[in-house]
Amino acid sequence: MPPPLYVLNPAGFAAFERSPMIEAMLLRTAQKIEERGVALSPVRTGQYVSSWYSETGRRDSGLPYGRTGNRAPHARFLEYGTRYMARQRILGRALDAVNLA
Repeated sequence: MPPPLYVLNPAGFAAFERSPMIEAMLLRTAQKIEERGVALSPVRTGQYVSSWYSETGRRDSGLPYGRTGNRAPHARFLEYGTRYMARQRILGRALDAVNLA
């Protein structure tokens, strides 16, 4: 049997997840998604376009995370649609654009 191509290094992974560079990278990515979301947002009253946010933090386990979203009450209706309107998938398109870049 050939040796494995990858051997888990717990100490290396722990140092990686504690690194401030990881949190900075997650914040930069979240901000790129937020910028793209703002650019794709429809503007009628300005509430939706001004409700975008991005943040980073650490879970209880210590793992870092990045989050982007929209706090407008009608954000989910624009993203997923309703039976009266088609979905616009603004956050989804912002994620797609950042993943392709």
